[in-house]
Amino acid sequence: MIKLRLVVLLAAIVPSVIGASSALGDDSQTMPLAGGYSKAPITEPDVVLATQRAVQAQRRRQSATIVLVVIESAEKQVVAGMNYRLNFKVKSGNEIQRIQAVVYRDLQDKYSLSSWEKITP
Repeated sequence: MIKLRLVVLLAAIVPSVIGASSALGDDSQTMPLAGGYSKAPITEPDVVLATQRAVQAQRRRQSATIVLVVIESAEKQVVAGMNYRLNFKVKSGNEIQRIQAVVYRDLQDKYSLSSWEKITP
């Protein structure tokens, strides 16, 4: 009976606490939400590594020389692991290309390239 009362009490308190913290509008910490993408700093080590892994994977797929030039933007999505949606520039041959790629990092920290698309200006 005591456990049931505790569960009912927590069920009543937790939503109000969460609502109160959301109402404060504190944007200083952006936590990734399951199901949605949130912005990520382009200098974050996981973002840099995911971008490098994307370039390496595409280099193998094309059997071509592809060099990362600059990371322009990044977003993360919490799933069973993490998706990174990345916008960056690469040099392929004599051409600079803008790319949007999605990289998946599984729970064992293995990275795989899900998509690689050229962005047309």
